[in-house]
Amino acid sequence: MKQVSLASIPTSAVSHSTSTISKQVIVPNGQIPNLTNFSRSVLKPGDVATEHSHKDMHEVFFVVSGQGLMKLNGQDISMNPGDCFHVELNDLHEVSNPASNTQDMILMYFGIVDPSV
Repeated sequence: MKQVSLASIPTSAVSHSTSTISKQVIVPNGQIPNLTNFSRSVLKPGDVATEHSHKDMHEVFFVVSGQGLMKLNGQDISMNPGDCFHVELNDLHEVSNPASNTQDMILMYFGIVDPSV
């Protein structure tokens, strides 16, 4: 068993963003087979993780607090606390916290490598 505390995990930038999105990698790549990471991200109002896709992995996003928007294959979907999203292989996706929002959106997310690819 391994135990970590968010208080002891440094923040870093998100690779699909030029904004101020921060993430904390709770379980890094390589610790669990096929898991690319398990992370917590904070999106401030106006932050955008720009549209991208993954040819070799699935991603799962869970909204802890705040509200946002996921663009999935061109369709806008509201993100609200308690919502969970499974983004499949090759899905174009973008996550944002619109500038009109007044609070941060906090997400927990992980990626799973698809061994069949």
